[in-house]
Amino acid sequence: VIEPSVKVIEERAFNNACIDRIILPDSLVEIKQYAFEMCLNLSEITIPSSTRIIGDCAFWGCLNRVIINSRDIKIGRDAFHSDKLSKIIVPRGCLDYYRSILPNYSSIIEEQ
Repeated sequence: VIEPSVKVIEERAFNNACIDRIILPDSLVEIKQYAFEMCLNLSEITIPSSTRIIGDCAFWGCLNRVIINSRDIKIGRDAFHSDKLSKIIVPRGCLDYYRSILPNYSSIIEEQ
């Protein structure tokens, strides 16, 4: 469980953890690099609208689906890299923005 007041998830905080579900708090501003790297059972994550930064390789190797509620965010290199990733859902009206910042995933990005 992540406390509701947490603003930053530190580097490698959940690296290689055996978790299959996690709820990120609405207070979250930053997910540092490698925070959830290789959490192989974690298949889906919802990024709250408060989140402004997702570090390099933050979710490397683990997700099938990402739901991003933030309209303005900096996403690091390979933040969502996974052979299993099949869908990234972004806020309505932000499709072009996300396709420009995540060009390698443009074919799997859709609006909410």
